[in-house]
Amino acid sequence: MKKYLFLPFILTILFTGSQAQNDPQVVVNEIISEMSKGTVTGYELMIPEQTYKSLKNDLSKYLRKGSKSRVEEANGELYIKGAVVKNITADPLNIYIKPREVTDGVILTGWFTTDDQIFFSSAANPPEAAAIRKYLRDFGIEKHRQAVKEELNSQKQILKRMEDELKGQESDKQRSERAIKQAERTIENNKRSLETTIKLLTSKEEELLQQREVVSRLTNTGGEEEQLAKSNLKKLEKEKRKLEKEQNSLSKKNDKLASDIENQKRNINQNLKDQDRKSDDIRKQQDKVKQIEKRLDQIR
Repeated sequence: MKKYLFLPFILTILFTGSQAQNDPQVVVNEIISEMSKGTVTGYELMIPEQTYKSLKNDLSKYLRKGSKSRVEEANGELYIKGAVVKNITADPLNIYIKPREVTDGVILTGWFTTDDQIFFSSAANPPEAAAIRKYLRDFGIEKHRQAVKEELNSQKQILKRMEDELKGQESDKQRSERAIKQAERTIENNKRSLETTIKLLTSKEEELLQQREVVSRLTNTGGEEEQLAKSNLKKLEKEKRKLEKEQNSLSKKNDKLASDIENQKRNINQNLKDQDRKSDDIRKQQDKVKQIEKRLDQIR
């Protein structure tokens, strides 16, 4: 390894898009900072929308890839000795990573060395330093994309639920419309039945009037004819009460059906308002999904 040099500067690489001001981006800084082996050159990686807990296992796998060495943790640092990262160097690497949680994500500071004495820097080791930045950048972008993908999937599920709710509202409206049509058909049928019943009642009244005259004429005659006339009168009165009951029942049914129709019409009016609100919410959610898809596409 080339001789280590201390430099009083910070090299910053920003990967930005058109939404850089609104969407935190992956940032890699070359810094001089303190770690378990002293104050040395390291590389600071900002991964937006992640926490150390959420990426720790994947980070361990990433450090261990291609190596039989174990990733361990001590002094607040995750480290591996004898890592194999041939894109950086053919020699076994010791890599130390220290996490720090921030508002927009997590900052990982990494130090790379082959002997725990001299650490790679862009001044002394330009090719290796560039490879280190790419090594960290690749991991940061992968985890950033993962976080945004998870957010995208979550928002798509919300959109799907909203769309299902709108379909449910549309189905409710259709059921109300069918219920109204069925009620209107039933009312018409009942009206026809009522007309028939009223005609029968009118006819029955005439029969009763005639039968009462017969009973009046035969009263106190004491014969079988008188008894038969009274029996027929009771029968006609019973038939009349049955027709009156049927008439009353049909009228009540139609009143209830008319009330149900008004309720269903109110339900439809409210349903249409709910559909408008839901459609507006869906449009907003669709815009939100598109924005996240755009953010995801900009992470490169």
